[in-house]
This record gives sequence, structure tokens and C-alpha cells, in this order.
Amino acid sequence: MNVGFIGTGEIAEALIRGVAGQGHHIWISNRSSERANKLSEVYSEVISGTNEKVILNSDIVFICLMSTVASKVLPKLSFREGQQIISVMANTTNEQLKDYCYPAKNISITIPLPFIAKGGCPLPVFPRSLALEVLYGSNNPIIVLKNAADIAPHFAISATLSPIFSLFDVAAKWLSQRTGNDLSSEVYVTHLFKGYLDFMPDEECERFQNALESLSTEGGLNSTLKAFMNEKGTYDAFVDGLDAFRDRLEITK
Repeated sequence: MNVGFIGTGEIAEALIRGVAGQGHHIWISNRSSERANKLSEVYSEVISGTNEKVILNSDIVFICLMSTVASKVLPKLSFREGQQIISVMANTTNEQLKDYCYPAKNISITIPLPFIAKGGCPLPVFPRSLALEVLYGSNNPIIVLKNAADIAPHFAISATLSPIFSLFDVAAKWLSQRTGNDLSSEVYVTHLFKGYLDFMPDEECERFQNALESLSTEGGLNSTLKAFMNEKGTYDAFVDGLDAFRDRLEITK
């Protein structure tokens, strides 16, 4: 396949690393020449060029720009009707993309994260993209959404990584301060959660609620800390933070 990437940020690099070595011809815009040159040196199938050259040589095009930049850059490019477009941008609807990428009509939106470079990254997408499934479906769970409005809440949930990792960091530092061992503290906290997540059934609908119930022994350490955090308003603040994205991401539900 001939796969192109407009934009050369962290997500574009991760997407390229995640698909390199599979026999595809990969075109990347030289907007960031340093990153583009680095990828071209590492992977022989990666070729850098202008945005127009990427569009000319690609049957599948990933749009990896900020929405404010996309509205200025994309309408100037010569898209083709048969091209498959996959956008990773927040704050840009499918209808807007159809205007920017005209006459291309096969347009989907998804939400990759940096660890797609190694696989295991959930990819919510609307509408379904066969190109996304072929390129990344073997190593990453593809979640086809029911309607366009569902993509914005998924963008919001992707923002929970930072506050949740902050809790991991607080826990590891608290442990380290009492044991004097930074590395073992981080290893313990990492595998405490990784191990439990791996233990949970993949296709269970109420997996988190079931896990909470198994950890809710009355008077136990987990239930005691959870009740303390609930009393302090931790979970309400978490939901308030997500709701604060309503206007920014145009979340309608």
C-alpha cells in the first residue's frame, strides 16, 4: 500500500513506527525535516517530501495536524476522489474534513496514542475504515463507533491518561519515600495495575465494577482508601473535568 502522513508530530511518528516493516511505501511530509529525516534513515520505505507530494503518491492519507493548522493547509492540497483519508484530529468533524479534502469522500476519524508504535492501542473510529483495519488491526483493537457524535467523548477519555498516571506517580513516590528505593517502587506500582488489568476478562461488559466489588471487602485497605477519596470529592472532580470538555470538543450527550 502507498500510505501518506500529513504532519510530522509525535503521533505521526508513532503511526509510522507501528506500520513500518510491513512492505508498504510510506510518504511523510517534511514539515519537520529533522523528524522526517530520522524516520527515513531508520526505515528504507519511508520517503519525505512536500505535502503535495505526499498526497500525489498516497492512496491512504493520515491527517496528523492541529485543527487550526488543518483548516489552512488541507484545502490547498490536491486530494483525489478514491483516496482513503484517516484523521487523528480533535475538534474537526467528518463534514469539515469532506470540505477540506474534497473530492475525497472516504473519510474516517480515529484516536491513536504514542504506544501504537508497539501495538495494543485501542482505536475508536467512525465511520469504519477498512484501511485502518488492514494497517493496524492485527496489533491494535479497532472499536467501530455507532455514530459521529461518539468520537468526541472518546477524545475526552483519552485525556484521562495524564491524571491517572499522576496518581501512579504519587503512589510510587509515596512508597519510595518510605522504602528508599525509587526503582522497586515504580516497578511495584506498574505491575500492580498491569497485572490486574491483564487478569480481567477482555470481553466482560462490567469489568471495572466487578473488579471494584472484588476489592471492596468491608474495612479492607482498598475500600478504606476509596471511601476516603470519595469523601474528598476526587471522583466528582474527575467527572467535572471531563464535563468541562463539552464545549471544547462539542460533546452533545
